[in-house]
Amino acid sequence: MRQILVAIFIVLSMMLMPWQGEYFVDEETSKSYSSAIGEDLDAWRIGDRWVYETLFDVQQLIANSGTDASLNTLTGDTQVEVTDIADLNYNGTQTLVYIVEVSGSFTSGSNGATLQGATGSLDVQYTGTDIIRARDLAVIQTSFRLEVDFNPNIGLICWVTNCELADITITTEYQPGKEKRDFPIRSGDFWYQNHWSDTTVDGESDYFDVSTFGSSEEANSSWQVVDTGTPLEDGTSIQYAGCGNSYKITEVNITGQNQGMEWFCPAVRSYAWSRVVNEAGFQIDWLLKEYYPAASDNVAASSDPGVRQESIEVSLEFIAAPLDYEQDATATYQSSTGTGVPGSNLYMRYETAGSTSTQVTDNAGVATFAVDTSSETDDTPSTSDYASRGLIIWDPVTKIIGVATIVMQVEIVGLDLVAQMSSAFMERTRDGQTQTFTSAQGYNVIPGDSVSLSIPVQNNGIADSPAFDVTITYPDASVIQERIPTVEALGEERIIVEWSIPVDMAISQQNFVVNVDSSNEATQDADLTNNQGTISLNVGRLPEPAVQQTDGVYTFEPIFYDATGSIDPDGGNVTCVFSFENASEDSVSGFDTVVSTDCMAEWNWSNDGDWQVQLYVTDDESDEVLHEFTSEVLNRAPEFEINGVDAIYAGDQISFSIDNITDIDTESITPVTFSWTSPFMCDGQVTTNFAGLQCEMEPQEEGVFQISVIGTDDDGATTERNASFEVVNKAPTIEPIEMWVDGVYLEQLDGMWHLDEYQTVTLKVQGSDTLFDLDSLQVSWSLSEENETSYSTDTPTLSTLGGESEIEASWHTSGQHQITAKVIDDNGATSEIVYGTVNISNIAPDITLTNVPGLPIGEDEIVTISFEADDGDVLMYCWDLDATFDSNEDGVFDNDCDREGAQFDFIRSLSTPLGQPLVITANVWDDDMARDNQSFDIIIVNQPPRAIITDAQLGLTVTQNELFSISAANSIDTESDRPGLRFTWDNPSIPGTEDGMGEEYQLSFDRPGTYTVILTVSDDDGEVDTDEIRITVTETIEQGIFGTSGTTEMAAYGLIGFIVILLGILLFSRRGSSDEEILGLGSGFGESTFSSGPPPASPVQGQTAPSYMGQTAQQPVYPQQNAYQNPYPAQYQQTQPQAQQYQQSQVASPSYAPTQMGYQQAGAMTTPQTSYQPQATQTAWPSATPQAATPSAQTPYPPQPADSGLSLSQLPGGTPTTPQITNQSPVASNDLNDLLDGLDL
Repeated sequence: MRQILVAIFIVLSMMLMPWQGEYFVDEETSKSYSSAIGEDLDAWRIGDRWVYETLFDVQQLIANSGTDASLNTLTGDTQVEVTDIADLNYNGTQTLVYIVEVSGSFTSGSNGATLQGATGSLDVQYTGTDIIRARDLAVIQTSFRLEVDFNPNIGLICWVTNCELADITITTEYQPGKEKRDFPIRSGDFWYQNHWSDTTVDGESDYFDVSTFGSSEEANSSWQVVDTGTPLEDGTSIQYAGCGNSYKITEVNITGQNQGMEWFCPAVRSYAWSRVVNEAGFQIDWLLKEYYPAASDNVAASSDPGVRQESIEVSLEFIAAPLDYEQDATATYQSSTGTGVPGSNLYMRYETAGSTSTQVTDNAGVATFAVDTSSETDDTPSTSDYASRGLIIWDPVTKIIGVATIVMQVEIVGLDLVAQMSSAFMERTRDGQTQTFTSAQGYNVIPGDSVSLSIPVQNNGIADSPAFDVTITYPDASVIQERIPTVEALGEERIIVEWSIPVDMAISQQNFVVNVDSSNEATQDADLTNNQGTISLNVGRLPEPAVQQTDGVYTFEPIFYDATGSIDPDGGNVTCVFSFENASEDSVSGFDTVVSTDCMAEWNWSNDGDWQVQLYVTDDESDEVLHEFTSEVLNRAPEFEINGVDAIYAGDQISFSIDNITDIDTESITPVTFSWTSPFMCDGQVTTNFAGLQCEMEPQEEGVFQISVIGTDDDGATTERNASFEVVNKAPTIEPIEMWVDGVYLEQLDGMWHLDEYQTVTLKVQGSDTLFDLDSLQVSWSLSEENETSYSTDTPTLSTLGGESEIEASWHTSGQHQITAKVIDDNGATSEIVYGTVNISNIAPDITLTNVPGLPIGEDEIVTISFEADDGDVLMYCWDLDATFDSNEDGVFDNDCDREGAQFDFIRSLSTPLGQPLVITANVWDDDMARDNQSFDIIIVNQPPRAIITDAQLGLTVTQNELFSISAANSIDTESDRPGLRFTWDNPSIPGTEDGMGEEYQLSFDRPGTYTVILTVSDDDGEVDTDEIRITVTETIEQGIFGTSGTTEMAAYGLIGFIVILLGILLFSRRGSSDEEILGLGSGFGESTFSSGPPPASPVQGQTAPSYMGQTAQQPVYPQQNAYQNPYPAQYQQTQPQAQQYQQSQVASPSYAPTQMGYQQAGAMTTPQTSYQPQATQTAWPSATPQAATPSAQTPYPPQPADSGLSLSQLPGGTPTTPQITNQSPVASNDLNDLLDGLDL
């Protein structure tokens, strides 16, 4: 890397001194032709600034350096600015100079450079100060600081190496000042200069010794203007658009080697393009982008300099003056509008002669100075004049300068036509490439070249010439003639001559003879001796390379090359450059270059084969010939060793490596390719056959194995090496026990896990072993230090197969239990035992009521109540049936065991009050005597009776005085209340409301009509219900008594009359008595004369109802009579939000059936039925079917099994039978019969 940095630094030093750089150019140029008097320089102003696009390409330089570094083109902008105008004592002469600051930043881009294998950017910071002589823009001194840094994309490299490549200050002084331009500039002008340059370097770098760059040397350069117009190189122009009248100046050294070019643009008062191209392999370009002239109007930075606001224009009395001749120099100090600046003190400085003077401008801003030209020679002799020197007139207050160049001739004549051959130049085209050569380089050609000669005709007089002819004689004696209209004073015209060198022309010198004014038309020509000139072309031959090399050379052995036999057939010396093929991927050009002044070199390759070699032979005429040939490098047979161990444990890593490789035949990391055949997969490989220098593997299988390696070089030669090793069994290993709960990892607390009894967890453990033993591993568990009944697990045994073991476990006893696990392989080798401790906490049972009756319940209703408990222990289930009584006298009122079991059928005891809450508590205890309980209320209410008259909905039809009976036997109530019901009848034909008592009522009506008889039923709790029946009484057909007439009929009327009288007597005699007495149901008649037999049974569903008057009665439709009254006490209507309203029972037949009671499960109470609606079918009271309590399998106290739903047959009294009812005639009492028998009717 040091070589490339040194090369870059040297070129950067040149690149960043565009004012004074030593140029090395191999350049194509465009054609030139005639021009008039050239351009004089224009003064600079403080604040003038130029911006140049800068391109620096060193790819070929790096390739030729033989390094593996890389660098893209450095790009950036260079800024040049005039910061001051100062008076400097230079070589004993007070000299007016410009102080110019130059700065720039250049970079290769983020991926544009590499340093020690790291990719990044090379960044250059440049700051400098140049001192430029004002009278001719010659460079006196440069000083600049150069900071070069490598910025890696990844900064790790800067930890191990210094990325600050250089921080250096370089100062160079020139004696005399270096004049790259000889004003006035004219096309074809030629000048030269000898000068010294002294360079000192300060600073530091880790990559080279900065002091080695200091130097003091003499240089000789010559310049020539070879083209005019818009700067154009390789088809590319500059960005600035205002340099159409530029001059291209080339530079060559004393040996005739091209050193550079510059396009000078008078419009911007400086160069528009400067390029450096070096045969070592770099190219630098400065292309003008913008120009910012100070104190100027109408400036367009990229195209137009505008006009100075104030300027000093200097005009000379003569365009050329003789030596030691006094002439006037007039300075006009004016503004951009042409207005003079009067009263200004202007100073004239003719520094070459040491002459100064002062004048004050007049009202027009004009001041005139007398100037003696002197006889001093010029530092840059020219073919067009004796000397040209700058004259300065300036205002030291405003530091505005005016400048003009005094041209001096030894003798001033009116007209002097000159065939100026020293200013001629030649463009040579060879193999499609065109190059420009000046007289300093010589005009060298070979057969087959084409040339274009630019031949100048100058007028060194101060008067314009008349028209004249110029004849040119070719080497073959052919003559051409050109007519020149005129040549201006001190001007020049050019004639272009084309010629092709014959392919068979011998080595020789071929001359072009030029004769100016061959017809002697310019009679005033002062010197006819300079009217003829000759241009000589040296026709030679290309150099002939010749090289010898050593044969039979193996890789890494040097090959010696001898090219000293190379010659130049036309005479002179040759130089040689060798380029050797390079197979490195990092090589830019693919070749490594060696410059040899003695045409000898040596080289070696790391790989065998035929390698290409390029030999460039160059002669004194700079003609170059490329000779290409190959060098054969022989292959070496590969040699190597394989190293490793003899035995390892299964699963351990074993490493085999290739060492002592003695055949290095390629540039790659592994010069010999190796093929491994391994019984196991090596690290990073996907097969057991692979390439590489090392094999690291972890054998899992036990046994003795062999590994083989075959080394192959690039020519296919192979060498095999083998190694054996043994793999022995290795005991398995085990990881700590893990406990997981529902998929969540459980951390230990105080060195143990904490669980509840019966809590199921997952135990995991991971055993490890070699791959071949892994599937046969057995994990052995022990879950408790107690006996096996202290734990349970889903796996049938405590051993699992495979390295990963997972079992489900729980513990039923509280306290600490120890867990152990170990792994056993198929060889019986055992891992260490891992331990774990679990602390089990008892969990109290948790009661859930599974069947609680809805509130309220009927007084005779049987309900099943039950609960269940969630616990894995052996449980005891109990019921406390009265929370207000402590039956076990332990001071706790709700923990009595009045009834064991988890379920039982509850029915009210007679001592239980109706309508009052009864608190029942369910209790459960586990084997640790932990208890849970839940209480609930039961409210028992009375159910109202239902009054039902048999066939009431059909009504009855009887005849007057017919004795018949109606029945209330179908009336219903609860089983306990039914026997005690009270039945009263209201007969509309009898005053009062209680006209009959009992379930059966006999009556008759003595008048036809329709009558409604009302039944009232009441229970022992005062609940009442009524029913009614409509009876239609029809009139009796008039016949004789017993079907006779006459005397018999009269006897019947007599009897009736008697009965009426008797009844009247009875009524009056019992005034104040009850209706019953009046009707003969009380005292006076003794017992009721109506049948008081047992109430008829309800008809069985499906049987025919009793018939009356020979008709069959249909099932009656009972009218809605009694709205249901909520029997819930008022306080429970408000405090029992879940209770249902007590529903009236729905029955379809006269049979007795209890009503269904229950809670509405959600929401408020529903609206009760307002009347009894008998249904088509008989309905029994259902009993709620509770869910049976389901304790854990371990409980010794299983709950009672749930009862099935109650049916009518399960109620007390069973199912009543239906009595058979027949239609019977009324039967009179015995007393009445006796009375009738006594009557003699």
